[in-house]
Amino acid sequence: MDVGGGEAGGRARLEVPRIAVPEGLAVQLSRIAPPWSEFGFAAIVDGRNSFSIESDGLRLLSAASLAKLFIAGEAFRRIGSGDLRFETQVPIEASNRVGDPNGLDPTRRDDLLVAADSATVRLLLSQMLNASSNTAANVLIDLLERAQVNSETVARFGWTGSQVTRKYLPRHLESAGHQVAPPTLTCPRHISELLYLASRGSLNGATFDRILISHLLNGVRHRRSLAGDSLAVASRYFHKIGSLEGRDRRGNLIRWQHEAGVLQRGATVVVLCVMSCYRPPSRQHYFPLPEMQRAIFDGVLLLEGSQKVGPRNEPSRSL
Repeated sequence: MDVGGGEAGGRARLEVPRIAVPEGLAVQLSRIAPPWSEFGFAAIVDGRNSFSIESDGLRLLSAASLAKLFIAGEAFRRIGSGDLRFETQVPIEASNRVGDPNGLDPTRRDDLLVAADSATVRLLLSQMLNASSNTAANVLIDLLERAQVNSETVARFGWTGSQVTRKYLPRHLESAGHQVAPPTLTCPRHISELLYLASRGSLNGATFDRILISHLLNGVRHRRSLAGDSLAVASRYFHKIGSLEGRDRRGNLIRWQHEAGVLQRGATVVVLCVMSCYRPPSRQHYFPLPEMQRAIFDGVLLLEGSQKVGPRNEPSRSL
């Protein structure tokens, strides 16, 4: 596995085998996942036995939260290179605001930027990563330029296919030239790789990677729903969640539900991203994401604790 980054922006290398999903874990996951869903996952384990594992190369429509990690990665790269400062004041154009300025929309009450005229880069990053502010993401996409996000952060690490294609706005509100942009698709392996690099200080350097990770929601309160063996003894768990709901052409409900997290247990670090897409038979049905995360976390930590992690597959092209 080839990883990049570092304080000087050079390429660091770490050989980590990519292994096949154990049959027992694959069977367990197939039993957990409902028949009306599809999912993909990727995990990277850094411990006594280090390896990466993924279900397949599936790319799914990205709920805004996960794609925002690429935007944050580019922002921290610019700050580290001196091209941008945390305290730079950035105007918030009306066209980038998403939400209810009166706080009546319960899904956007925590967005402090909807009624603001400007904000610092520091506040934009905090709101985008902590509160999943679409307004902050739109402002940062304009500031950083999506072509630069895609070339300097996405393409630089080989995450082709996970480019940020559009802002988090209805299509008719997109800027000229992007009205017919395709949806942003994301591969779970790319998200896992980004978080893995950040956890090692190899994305944009230890200082800025530590800031990025610290912005992710601490999963202590979330741990109860993931009360498997892995999280029961975890020292820290940082995560980013995302969800999206819409309708297909026939008017049927369709949902996307994703989560990516960094679990630290002693000297072992596990990075996991699970992405799901499903058409529930009713609004009361949800994808069992916590149960799937628990099974994967426990499964890969069991492999990490063994002397032999299993047969090696072809190494990942982008790691």
